[in-house]
Amino acid sequence: SGEPVARFALVVDGVAHAAFDALGERLLAGDGRRLRGWRLGAGAEGALVVGRPGSGAISAASAVGELFVLGRERGGLELWDPLLGLRLNWRTHESTVRALAGAPDGSGFASGGQDGSVALWRLRGDAVARLPRHVGEVSALAFSPDGLQLAVSSEGPDLDALELAEDSPLRAGLPGLPA
Repeated sequence: SGEPVARFALVVDGVAHAAFDALGERLLAGDGRRLRGWRLGAGAEGALVVGRPGSGAISAASAVGELFVLGRERGGLELWDPLLGLRLNWRTHESTVRALAGAPDGSGFASGGQDGSVALWRLRGDAVARLPRHVGEVSALAFSPDGLQLAVSSEGPDLDALELAEDSPLRAGLPGLPA
């Protein structure tokens, strides 16, 4: 029907990023400096702390299963547990992170950078694959529901759908997929 089912007061200057967790139980929103999250159905009492000021500008955010991944201006990637308000780990992307996408099964994510780089990550571990560099800044990423394709948008009018062949070494590195 398009009617709001909930409205949340943000302590931020407008919304630049928003994401639901994989179960649809938590919502994350932020303005580039800080993020805030909520347990849906819990109202103001359900407020979650995610992302601390002073750790660099937040340039991208996405859900990965029940967790959230944040991209930072200086190339940092942070994995957060919104229920505990804790940063679980920190990784480094090659450049400022401009786009993030969680794998459909919640086992990993893709990050895209200002320099055209795209990397695939497992939740526990380092980058498992680096895709060929795109022309210009990566502006959007999205996994197909089966996780076999990754859509990559960068400067220009084109959107690339990258399919990983069964015998491709990249498919073995794609989060959540068997080799």
